[in-house]
Amino acid sequence: LRMDPAHGDATKRVTVIFNSDQGNDDAPRLVMHRSSCRTKTSQPAKNLWGVAKKKLQSNLPDLPEGEPCTEYKNLIAQAKRCVGFGQEEGAFPEEWDAQLLVDCGRTEDGHRLVLFCPKFLAHSLEEPDELELAMRFILFSMDAIAMHGTYVFVYCCLGLDWTDQRLMEKLRFAYECLPQRYSKNLQNFFILHCTSAFKVQMWTFRFWLSQRLWNKIGYVEGIEDFCNKAHPNSEGAREELRRRFPLMVQRRDAELFEREPPVTFGVALADLCNGFGVDFTDKTTGRWYPRLPPALVFLCEIMEREAADEDFGTMFSANASAVYQIVETVDHGKPFQKDIPSSALWCGLKLFLDCLPTPLLSFEAYEDTVNFGFSAEDKEKQLRFLQDLLHSRLPREMSYVALYVASFLHTLCKTSESKEASREGPPDYTRVPLTFALATKVFTPTFLRPQPMTEAWRRNLSRAYEMVETLLRNAEDDRLWIGRKRTHMQKGTDADMDSSSESDYAGIVASVDDGGPELAEAQPPEANE
Repeated sequence: LRMDPAHGDATKRVTVIFNSDQGNDDAPRLVMHRSSCRTKTSQPAKNLWGVAKKKLQSNLPDLPEGEPCTEYKNLIAQAKRCVGFGQEEGAFPEEWDAQLLVDCGRTEDGHRLVLFCPKFLAHSLEEPDELELAMRFILFSMDAIAMHGTYVFVYCCLGLDWTDQRLMEKLRFAYECLPQRYSKNLQNFFILHCTSAFKVQMWTFRFWLSQRLWNKIGYVEGIEDFCNKAHPNSEGAREELRRRFPLMVQRRDAELFEREPPVTFGVALADLCNGFGVDFTDKTTGRWYPRLPPALVFLCEIMEREAADEDFGTMFSANASAVYQIVETVDHGKPFQKDIPSSALWCGLKLFLDCLPTPLLSFEAYEDTVNFGFSAEDKEKQLRFLQDLLHSRLPREMSYVALYVASFLHTLCKTSESKEASREGPPDYTRVPLTFALATKVFTPTFLRPQPMTEAWRRNLSRAYEMVETLLRNAEDDRLWIGRKRTHMQKGTDADMDSSSESDYAGIVASVDDGGPELAEAQPPEANE
């Protein structure tokens, strides 16, 4: 390489020599020698030398991998301290696992498959701290995948402008510190629903990329096209992969191919779960839920993180425009805006649950609750009834959704009780703290209600209240739980974020008939591994 002759003190020549390592003949060792007319080079000369070295290393194939750089190791170490749950300050939002970076198991060829939907960061661009947290989450999640085996990466193009200076800085930093193994293990980089404008943006990044990496980039027109590439010989695997695309991506796909876009409100629970349900690990309880409606997960996790228990009493006086905005966000699968009033979130959650065609515990369960005549004091009989209902009589998706909602309300009620117990000073009678009794009153129709509300059924509403309160108070009871339980993921633990076993386990659960929960639970989570 000939340097700029205008710099007399710059490097005149760079000699590249390949020496084979004696212990490994097929691993060439790159040695660079530079000749200089002066011992001390100026800063421009050093900059030129750095550019030359980077160009050589990015374009020469089969260079030794080397260890990750210090910046990358520090970033991963910082990210490990952000693994937490609920209201922990600085913890990763739990819903990012289901919307920002989604682990979709493996392709038919055995490569890990990752969906990246950066559009969910659209409202984070004005928050430097949250944007930094998102970058840590992405690299931390990808470290468990890209550093340990081959993978396929799918970028869902939904209109995010990567020429934005705030994103460019993060992208540049990430690119410069990524270990070489990321590029080596990458099999394909697919761009879904690409636009002409995005292709132009891709060409602006061309000078960053080696020819080998550039050749791995491909474009797919739609979800069906990509599913056929990932699983050409299995319709069941294609269906399982299809529902992992976020609702916002599926709506974009429907618009491009002139189909009716899917929505959320008023849709049967089975269709929600099978169409775009997300596999979610609740780090607060350590429980893993397959195929939850994404809107439910996003609402509940935001409310838990924002301490929404303090605004429960203002649910029915929420601002109408804020509620309409939440309804549209939930119905279309859009990212939630910042600083939404918690009262509007509560209202949106109740609207979503009450608009389901059937209650979470079924219409028949209400009739059984009244006809069996459970006494208010006999909590043990009520628990046995709920156990039989959740384990044997309800479809699996209904049982998991009912348990998730009950667990969420249980957590917030307990949090509110703790706050009230530790509150000092005179009581504030203007506030309405969340209690189990209030949660029962508001959310009983979500769990139990008759199909036609008659006067006879109305006179027996108290029995439904008692049953729902028993469910909420005992939501963490292992007798009611129908799935497997993971250990708690405390903040700062060395969690590897390896969700491949969970993805495989989701496929096992999906393949088991609803009437056989014992068989589903007997399957080891590593069966497909």
